[in-house]
Amino acid sequence: MSKKFKAKDILFRISIVFIIFITILTGFIVIPVLGSLINVALKALKIEWLWSVAAFGLVGYYVYKFVSKRINNRKLRKEGMQD
Repeated sequence: MSKKFKAKDILFRISIVFIIFITILTGFIVIPVLGSLINVALKALKIEWLWSVAAFGLVGYYVYKFVSKRINNRKLRKEGMQD
């Protein structure tokens, strides 16, 4: 009975490694291909600057989320309401 569990454990580990490998492979192949296709479309439409606008917008959004989270945590600490 313990051999079945060992076999299942080994299969589980192999499946986890396989899923991680497929995810990394997808990241190295699919994402650059999609990015280059979008880049070609933007160049065809003469709006290459959209990449930089989108990048700055994304960075700004995450900075805003980070700062607002810090401010909210500080307010909760001052009021003594933090869990």
